[in-house]
Amino acid sequence: MDAAIPALDSAVAADPAYPQANLWLAQAKSWRHKPTKEWTPTLIAADKGHAALDARERTLATALSALSRDDYPAACRSYGELRDRDTLDAIAWLGLALCQAYDP
Repeated sequence: MDAAIPALDSAVAADPAYPQANLWLAQAKSWRHKPTKEWTPTLIAADKGHAALDARERTLATALSALSRDDYPAACRSYGELRDRDTLDAIAWLGLALCQAYDP
């Protein structure tokens, strides 16, 4: 993650409307336990390009949006949907585990 965040920051700086780069930057920052205010703007930018995201990415964006509101049950449901679609999806498993860990 430490190398990914600067690379994604660079991609977003080059093209602020690039939805995938914004989505993965938000995801990476959330995994690094950055404050929500640091990654919510990139999540919003990813959502503006919602139509360019594939179904998996849209579900990831939904999960992150729920996390940004501390709505852990909704976030866990979204990550669970991803896991149910593909039981080998490491991102889904990691997201689900972190979501459950954050849920008080």
